[in-house]
Amino acid sequence: MNILVSRPKKFIDKTRAYKLYVDDVFIMNIRDSEELNIVLPLNSKKICAKIDWCSSNELDLTELKNNDKLKIHNTHSKNILIPFYILFIIFFRKNNYLKIEKI
Repeated sequence: MNILVSRPKKFIDKTRAYKLYVDDVFIMNIRDSEELNIVLPLNSKKICAKIDWCSSNELDLTELKNNDKLKIHNTHSKNILIPFYILFIIFFRKNNYLKIEKI
């Protein structure tokens, strides 16, 4: 199965790569404003992204079709100027720091 994974251009995490995992196995990095075509085995079940100890939701791959598009983005980049907000997210909502969604 082929899927297209994109990461929109954003200031936060600009110089850092997100690590993509399929069924808890690292497959590749995706950098800022990058778009990758990924070939997955047909029996793949889930995909998630990680950066340090923070991660994204796990997206169920069984619901996707061939050539579907996914977007990975930082869900909190609009609130970066709120003091201590990012620290709160990193320590208490670390599994929601990133988001993977079908587009």
